[in-house]
Amino acid sequence: MKQRVILLNGPSSSGKSTLSKTLQALIREKLSLIYDVVSIDDFMKTDPMEPIYEDDVYEISGELCEQVLKRMKNCCGVIIDHVITSERIFNQLKETVEGYSFSMIQVTCSPELLRKREKERGDRCPGSAETSAEHLFPKEGYDLVVDTGLKSPNENSMEILNTLLYSHDIELIKLTEENLQQCFELKVASDQTRYIASNSDSWNAARENENIARPFAIYCDGEMAGFTMFAFDEDYEDPDDRYWLWRFMIDEKLQGKGCGTAALKVIIQYFKDHGANNIRLSTKDTNTKALSLYRKAGFRDTGEMNDEEIVLQLDL
Repeated sequence: MKQRVILLNGPSSSGKSTLSKTLQALIREKLSLIYDVVSIDDFMKTDPMEPIYEDDVYEISGELCEQVLKRMKNCCGVIIDHVITSERIFNQLKETVEGYSFSMIQVTCSPELLRKREKERGDRCPGSAETSAEHLFPKEGYDLVVDTGLKSPNENSMEILNTLLYSHDIELIKLTEENLQQCFELKVASDQTRYIASNSDSWNAARENENIARPFAIYCDGEMAGFTMFAFDEDYEDPDDRYWLWRFMIDEKLQGKGCGTAALKVIIQYFKDHGANNIRLSTKDTNTKALSLYRKAGFRDTGEMNDEEIVLQLDL
């Protein structure tokens, strides 16, 4: 999975420090990923009697960039707590993180709340918060804007998580001689093996049913993450029983990171784009994790059985 840099950019006293720590903890809890936090405050010497100028920030921003690169060697990603007030500071950071996934969150709140927080912290020259808000750069182009005066740190962190880290670039790519062996090496967790055939067995089944089977490797953010196979039997007499999701697996190393949820959305869209009126699938009623995923996507129990498996259906 490609490492990610998350920039929290906002004026002084907008609540970025609390938000960055809350987001860091939530990523660890929900995704079991380690993200470090690097803050401009770690490099800034402040005096409540002295204003902070753009030159001061630019001078230390290079140190922040070096620290980001250092941290990226040992973790899944970095959350940057920054106050960027010029194009040159922004470009310096952007050039540093080139090659990593880069997401920008604007952190804001009302001027009244900025002044209140600035006064309470007492370590900034009065007016610094509003001045940094006025000169914040860039003004637009953010992946998300969060208001720390309207939502709690946990609520804003969850919104960031849902927007960024549960969002993946998914591709369904046909299996070829180049990627077939890699697909065979993908494995589900040991407690899931009783619910799904190996990918090599599924590939053999696809060759035996080549007129209706459509097998694909699932790529998540450019990395092979899983396997899926559909059945399109458009000549079958019952029009409600022509389209099946025969196989769907995500490698155990990438489970719990949102790839499965994102891939299922793409799979559903594939069926829609290719004229299916529904999607049917079957699994055992003890396969609780998979059933939860399917039901959240809108699949409903039909009351039918396919051998010893319950049948679910999503109407399109």
